[in-house]
Amino acid sequence: MTKRTYLDANVLIAAWQAKDPLGTRAMAILDDPQRQLMVSDAVWLEVKSEKGSGLDSRPYSPSKDGNSYDSSPHISPASNPT
Repeated sequence: MTKRTYLDANVLIAAWQAKDPLGTRAMAILDDPQRQLMVSDAVWLEVKSEKGSGLDSRPYSPSKDGNSYDSSPHISPASNPT
């Protein structure tokens, strides 16, 4: 049975940096096959970088202004970056 795990920006940032025990633990959470990772759109805004780079691994669908993502559920499963 999988566990729903709601991530905040700090977990994603720690995993991205992976320089210390905190980063190692964050990676273990992200790699756990027993977890279904859930991320709110607010978290994506916190870690969003330039289109297609950095922590943001969601497919980019520009809006009319070219600067934002298309609409999506408030909380959605995290995409698998691999």
